[in-house]
Formats: sequence, C-alpha cells, structure tokens
Amino acid sequence: MAKVVYLSYEKTEGMMKTLGLEVVTLEKNGDFKHLVRQLQHGGINIIFVTEAIYQDYQDVIQQYNKEFEVAISVLSNQLHHHQLAQKRLKELTEEALGVTIS
Repeated sequence: MAKVVYLSYEKTEGMMKTLGLEVVTLEKNGDFKHLVRQLQHGGINIIFVTEAIYQDYQDVIQQYNKEFEVAISVLSNQLHHHQLAQKRLKELTEEALGVTIS
C-alpha cells in the first residue's frame, strides 16, 4: 500500500487529518526539494500539496512527476482556494483524451 502525506504551509489542516492523511508542514521559504527527498527516503510514495505550494513549486512538481520519483498532486483545502486543483485535473483529462474541454 502506498504511503501518502499532505504537504502544507499551515500547521493546522484539520480537514486533511480527518480524512486520515498525515500532514507535513513546509516553512514558507523552506527547501521544497530537500523535504521531498526526506519524504521519499521515509517511504512516502504520494504527496498531496496545497494550492499555495503547487503554485510556488509547479515546475519542480511537474519534473518529479515526469521522472516518476514520487507522485505529487495538488489537493484543495479549505484555505487559499484558487481552483488550481480543478485546472490541473482539466489539463490531465485533456492530455489523456487528446481533446480540449471548454
């Protein structure tokens, strides 16, 4: 079974804890790549991130996903919601189907 965590800038992510996800906090100016490496060495296979983290590290996240080192995906929380998760899901769907969804 895959090990999964939720990565957030916020120390309190009650909703995600309620869903059973371990919440890991990234300091606002923290070393994202170093933290991802630590999580990988700890056996984490899937990392969900807040929209804020996704926005700040989108290029790095896409590179990790291309290399299949670890799966990183945006998962909206109750804070700082900018529809990035929906936009990313739309992009993935369009890419998989080869069509544009309006």
